[in-house]
Amino acid sequence: MRLTKYLLSVAMVLVGLVLLAAISYLVHGSLEMHPTEEQQGKVRLIMLLTFVCCAEVEAVLWLLIRNMNRRGQPNNAIDSDAARSPLRAPYGAPDRGPWASRLRNEDDTRSR
Repeated sequence: MRLTKYLLSVAMVLVGLVLLAAISYLVHGSLEMHPTEEQQGKVRLIMLLTFVCCAEVEAVLWLLIRNMNRRGQPNNAIDSDAARSPLRAPYGAPDRGPWASRLRNEDDTRSR
């Protein structure tokens, strides 16, 4: 797991460097001594497409790393019914907290 995170981080850095090169070419265009407008347009179009693709890859890598970090945490810290509702415990868990006795009493009176 640690190796995978490390490799994803290295991939993010490499894609980031390509992203910076694409931005450089977008700003300066072709690096020839006397480029024509057509050459400038072609280089800018290709670098714009490269920029968009690299930005998408960077976002996917970031999401993968974020997802891997979340997997290392206990489930109840990430997404649980108890985190969403302070009044009810998750299914299967015993009722706890200051409202537990009140909730049980209300449920008992409704069932009668």
